[in-house]
Amino acid sequence: MNSDNILLLPNQLSIENVSEYKDTLIEHLETSSSVVTVDGSELSRVDTAGVQLLVIFVRQVIANDKQVKWQSCSDVLQATAEQLGLKQQLLDCK
Repeated sequence: MNSDNILLLPNQLSIENVSEYKDTLIEHLETSSSVVTVDGSELSRVDTAGVQLLVIFVRQVIANDKQVKWQSCSDVLQATAEQLGLKQQLLDCK
């Protein structure tokens, strides 16, 4: 994958599908360049498990000496992350 490759989050990320989506995140992490661009604009439903998965993904990206760049982030994701006290860890990941 090149630097133009964008990780498009699904429209739903919840307890029902986090285990399936985890594999997608791992693959993207392993094949991405030094900057991982995430597009969360389509995400219309996210629960605690979904936010936790994304926080772990962001931490792994940083641990691999890469950066996360949010191209877009849905209001739902921002609100849920804020409710859980994880907005800064998830969205301010420079």
